[in-house]
Amino acid sequence: MNDMDTVLKAIAQVESSGGGNNYPRFERSFAPAGLVVIVQGRTIQCTGHNFSQVAKDRYTRWGMASACSFGPWQMLYHTAADHGFKGAPWEMWGTQVVEPLVRAELLRRFKQGADTITKIADAWNSGSFTDVNIPGDYIQKVTAAFKAFGGDPAAPLVF
Repeated sequence: MNDMDTVLKAIAQVESSGGGNNYPRFERSFAPAGLVVIVQGRTIQCTGHNFSQVAKDRYTRWGMASACSFGPWQMLYHTAADHGFKGAPWEMWGTQVVEPLVRAELLRRFKQGADTITKIADAWNSGSFTDVNIPGDYIQKVTAAFKAFGGDPAAPLVF
């Protein structure tokens, strides 16, 4: 097994219990600021922090589904669309649809310098491994899963 496969398994383990629980997740920063929605019985106030013109156009077309992440890796619809995905957001529910997009995003992050499991986990969760937002608990979980699947957290990744 190569590092890419091990990273895929580790992120799926953390994001969706190994792929078995891949319900879409609503990402409130990709919806209009101030919008209040009820998702799975919870009231959520949207922040709009990432509601760019591109996000607005996609929201106009697809509604709340454009502000969701999908599949075992919880890939954000906007990330998939940025990689050329042309389908409806809910089509990303299936592993066969989203896995190639996840691989493309991980490879993109790797080429940008995310060459350790820590940096990849940080980039996957916060959008960048070079910003001030460092999701420590998430990084620890992905690193532990990576190690459990046979990866070496101390070694640089090889994709």
